[in-house]
Amino acid sequence: MLALQILFELDLTDHAPREAINRTFGEQTPPPPVRAHVERLVAGVLANREAIDPYIADAAPAFPVPGLAAVDRNVLRLAVYELLREPAVPPKAAINEAVELAKRFGGESSGRFVNGVLGTIAGRVPGRAAGGVALARSSPPDEPAAEGVALGAADGSAAPTAGDGGDGIPPRHGIRDEEGNEAAPTAGAASES
Repeated sequence: MLALQILFELDLTDHAPREAINRTFGEQTPPPPVRAHVERLVAGVLANREAIDPYIADAAPAFPVPGLAAVDRNVLRLAVYELLREPAVPPKAAINEAVELAKRFGGESSGRFVNGVLGTIAGRVPGRAAGGVALARSSPPDEPAAEGVALGAADGSAAPTAGDGGDGIPPRHGIRDEEGNEAAPTAGAASES
């Protein structure tokens, strides 16, 4: 829930990631392991948003990602990141948690929508049985990120963002399997340059 709250704020404002995280944890003080987990999820979604959104778009072509309700969009991004990059999280657990968040914070049909989209995506994730696919590494916010996204300094100074060059994410899907091949979200999807 905390990761969703932070991602929702960042999606709708120009706030710096570190600022949003500090504000959220200033209002709610989770135990250190929970905070580290939330920060890892937020950094991972931010670093891989350009690679995550095509999965959502391909699974729900009638609903452009930018036009989705902000809650639904961020619940989906968080769950897709978990499906792709958190192999310790069983796909059913990621989907069920996302559906519950969508029901609690989204619109009347959000739970059904999120369930359908994630069910489609889960069936298309390459290499999931082998332990996940490689996305840009997310670093805890106080450590430098070799690739991916840094959440920024507490003073609000700028941090590199995914897709700014040098982050290892190609323009289209950017998600690579264990052999380094681009993993498209659908078997016949054409890769854009």
